[in-house]
Amino acid sequence: MRDDEQPLLSVVIPCYNEEQRLGPSLRRILDYLEQSGWSWELIVVDDGSSDGTVALVRELAPMAKVLSHHPNRGKGYAVQQGMLAAGGQWVLFTDSDLATPIEHLGEFMPVAQQGVPVVIGSRKMRGAVIEHAQPWLRRHLAKGFALLSNLMLGTRLADTTCGFKLFSREAAQAIFSRQTIHDWTFDSENMAVARLLGYRVRELPVRWCDSPATKVRLLRDTIKSFLGLLVIRRNIWAGRYRQPGEPA
Repeated sequence: MRDDEQPLLSVVIPCYNEEQRLGPSLRRILDYLEQSGWSWELIVVDDGSSDGTVALVRELAPMAKVLSHHPNRGKGYAVQQGMLAAGGQWVLFTDSDLATPIEHLGEFMPVAQQGVPVVIGSRKMRGAVIEHAQPWLRRHLAKGFALLSNLMLGTRLADTTCGFKLFSREAAQAIFSRQTIHDWTFDSENMAVARLLGYRVRELPVRWCDSPATKVRLLRDTIKSFLGLLVIRRNIWAGRYRQPGEPA
């Protein structure tokens, strides 16, 4: 692929202090992409890491585009920066621990190329395989959050927060340029914006394995997430997701 040629696929990985577990994920992603036959680019967004995350990426994936910012701004900000910087016809963001295996991309791409601009992984629909479940409390809080998110934002999704989502470049630019939230509620905001803009969203079941090294802080992040839904609802009422000149 020439430097000025648009790749078919961009893969965006947000990272924060991932030196200890990113290596195996990067090797697996690179092996998969090199065997895929697609033209591709890899974008790693360093969200203010204080360890050797960036050095590791440059060692294992020297072809990767590395975006760094300081201080830490939150996963939502890191994902947003990577998605807006992506040049591929299709743009995937995936968690650095590959809780959802990269191999699912082989199922997502055909659906996307049939005309579905947003294809997202679901751990909650029939066909999903949970290899290592979250603790009981986290599962039930997540279920309650999904129900409330759908009720407040007008979405109809089984799982808004799975960290494996594929967008057309057009949809990615339109949706992520309107994103205002940088904490864990960013997924709900982007799915609400996709609905408001009329983008079709398709959920596909995935395999998923909970990471014991998760950076989620249950009480703090649960409270912030529910408050985030109120912010999104307010933004919808205020028309914040419309561009100047767009009808209400």
